[in-house]
Amino acid sequence: MEPIIELTDLTVEKIDGDTFKIHIEHNSDKNTHIIFAYLFERLNPDSEKDIDYSIEQEYSLNLKANSVKTFNQYIEENNYRLEYDIVLKILQELSKIILYLERKQKTIIQFSLDDLIVLDKDEFLFVNNENIFDFTSKKSKQVSISVPLEMNKFSSPELKQITEIPFTLDYRAGYFSLASFLCYCLFAETLIDKEESEIEKLLEPIYDTKLYRFISRCGEKNINNRICLFI
Repeated sequence: MEPIIELTDLTVEKIDGDTFKIHIEHNSDKNTHIIFAYLFERLNPDSEKDIDYSIEQEYSLNLKANSVKTFNQYIEENNYRLEYDIVLKILQELSKIILYLERKQKTIIQFSLDDLIVLDKDEFLFVNNENIFDFTSKKSKQVSISVPLEMNKFSSPELKQITEIPFTLDYRAGYFSLASFLCYCLFAETLIDKEESEIEKLLEPIYDTKLYRFISRCGEKNINNRICLFI
């Protein structure tokens, strides 16, 4: 059966009218077991939490929905401008995966349009393992990276300055990427290479809202001033 969604380590196939199968490649070096565990808990909220699936040989699960599509498809269908309440729902899903990963001593250092799939009209699921990395220790909150990374439009200034591997990165680089991703969902523009005055002008339509404050705190140019307070 041909997959309707195909990412590097994940595929989605349609089984019948309202049943879809998510299959994730078994690759513990790339955190696929973590993504599977997260999705299992998300789709089965009454299940046992924090199970270690690293010894499993196959990761697959079924979900019920009328439709499943990539986030790329979804945002294109909406002319790259999503409503405020929809972007709030996206942030709620991304906050769930970030908090889940923190319990595992992991974090996301950059976000991408491949991160989400969309069930029906507006239910979002995080499915991408590509940018998940371990903290170097419980106290430092630094991330050590020894593999080449593909930069994207949401990469933080700190990440774009990297010229060689391995390297160590402050986990708050991911905060900037998250703010930039949310901004793109709202206005089809990112925060990278923008001055503070340009960012303020861009955010004017949502001034003094929850999303405005969240994006402003996470999108600080000075990494030491970035704060991620979920709403």
